[in-house]
Amino acid sequence: MGELVASRLRNRIISGDLDDGDELPREAILLEEFGVSRPSLREGIRILETEGLIRIRRGKVGGAIVKRPTAESAAYHLGLTLQSRKVTLEDLASARAVLEPACAGLAAALPDKQRVAVVERLSALVDESESMLDSGSEDSAAFTTSALKFHFGIVAESGNTTIGLLAGALTAVWNAQESSWAERATTDGAYPDPKHRRDVVKVHRRVIKYIAEGNNPDQPGRLVQWLYPRVPVYVWRVPGIWYDVGSKETLEEANRTFRSLLTDRVNVRGTEALAPASE
Repeated sequence: MGELVASRLRNRIISGDLDDGDELPREAILLEEFGVSRPSLREGIRILETEGLIRIRRGKVGGAIVKRPTAESAAYHLGLTLQSRKVTLEDLASARAVLEPACAGLAAALPDKQRVAVVERLSALVDESESMLDSGSEDSAAFTTSALKFHFGIVAESGNTTIGLLAGALTAVWNAQESSWAERATTDGAYPDPKHRRDVVKVHRRVIKYIAEGNNPDQPGRLVQWLYPRVPVYVWRVPGIWYDVGSKETLEEANRTFRSLLTDRVNVRGTEALAPASE
């Protein structure tokens, strides 16, 4: 019976009947609604808590609070799963090099008016990175953070909900790795020389040019797939495995960035976002 309770409440959360931050009805109301015993109801609540769909608020003003799935939660669980499988950084980078170019290919195949808007938004992200080219070494990690927004931009602008969310979760996991590396490299004085920043900006500009010129739908992302393996990748390595799914703060920042890009896309295009607005 606990599974039945969890299933019905889960459907209400996913459908939006229960929104992010809503409090579940009081226990007495749920018991009457579902016609189950108190242990079965509490079992259903525990299942949803384990799935990350609700959180239990302790104290005098207790209750169960709804947590709708987000890009952050997807990335976090994906990261844990990859880490448990001892996935290598090379494996993660290979997956990213397939999905992100595919997103760029989809963006390049968008109708002209939409593609122009995408190019404008992506160009603004690169402009931000370019403004940091001559900043001091203490801002190296900030440059990496700025440059990583471009990768979120690519997946958010693909125009395909499923690809955007899958690639967004994977990109969040990768970006957490690269952000961790940038912070440590900056502290240790091991961040690459300024040419690295210029190379990153140059490649991002070439990707934008590819999108701006449109795309042969029979060869999605071909140019971008060629570009990606030729860009140096910097992360901290442990022999054979990657070691960190990223801090909670990094993943929250990734989620804010991804959500912001999706919101911008709605505002400019007047179309539905790649993910529910509550994300």
